[in-house]
Amino acid sequence: MKSTIGLSRRNFIGTSSGVALAASATLPVAAQPGPSPGYLEAAKSTAAWIRSAAVKTEVGTFWHPEPDHAERAKTISPANGIYSGNAGIVLFFLQLAKATQDDSYLEDAKAGANRIAATWNDPAMQDASPSRNLGFYSGTPGIGFALAEV
Repeated sequence: MKSTIGLSRRNFIGTSSGVALAASATLPVAAQPGPSPGYLEAAKSTAAWIRSAAVKTEVGTFWHPEPDHAERAKTISPANGIYSGNAGIVLFFLQLAKATQDDSYLEDAKAGANRIAATWNDPAMQDASPSRNLGFYSGTPGIGFALAEV
């Protein structure tokens, strides 16, 4: 399909890609993609706080959804889910390991994944309503995604 200015979609995409590539090569180092130092430091501080609330078990590590209230085993979603559970923390540590190249964050993610793998089908770790366990953020699909990412 030709446009009214004589530029085909294929030519437009090819030209645009070339311009974008050339523009990105000329950006100053500070404008290059990557984690902002401020955000990265905030993520590291968050990781330190999460680590302080870790509970290590024989089968891996887990984190209470409310560390100040350890008696609360779950909040709005099951303990292994992404939304407010261990799978979300595992994904956080995976991304932080990738951003920092610090393998200690990867070890945290693996320890959390080991706990999830050992307990994912435990009824105490799931929502009372079986249909709610089908959601990505609060159910088995998200848990499977987190384990696959590790």
